[in-house]
Amino acid sequence: MESHQEVNPQLAPNRETEDEDPQEILQDLLRVGPAKPVGYLALKVLTEYCHTDIEELSQSLRKRGLQVDILNQAESGVYSGALYAWHAPSLRKLLNENYDVIHRSGWPIEPEMFVRFLRFTAPNPDIRQVIDGAFGHGPAAPSIRDASERQSG
Repeated sequence: MESHQEVNPQLAPNRETEDEDPQEILQDLLRVGPAKPVGYLALKVLTEYCHTDIEELSQSLRKRGLQVDILNQAESGVYSGALYAWHAPSLRKLLNENYDVIHRSGWPIEPEMFVRFLRFTAPNPDIRQVIDGAFGHGPAAPSIRDASERQSG
């Protein structure tokens, strides 16, 4: 299945970081939770620009109940590899709510495998909306109300 998939050009190596605050960059991972089910950052950005220890960050994210995967370049589509973090219950809910779109697009419905598929270009606008929702953007993103209900439930 993967052989016909195109690597996602949005995961390109040319992220401009020199004008960004390292703490703001880290927020892509630190904001992961019910309202933002997935986040990732390139390992090189984490180590060289944010001066972050990958293992310490991974442990900190796991202590918050997040799933973490450190993927190499081939697995992630990111030039230096990437650290992905996801809130499994929120991502699972988002994927289940969009089962038909995901199935028609040939993407996996299981959260960890879905995260690993993010290296590919979205084959259609419908799956792109699901992906945007997983990153906390767009109409498919979990609402703040939904997120607070999941936290209290």
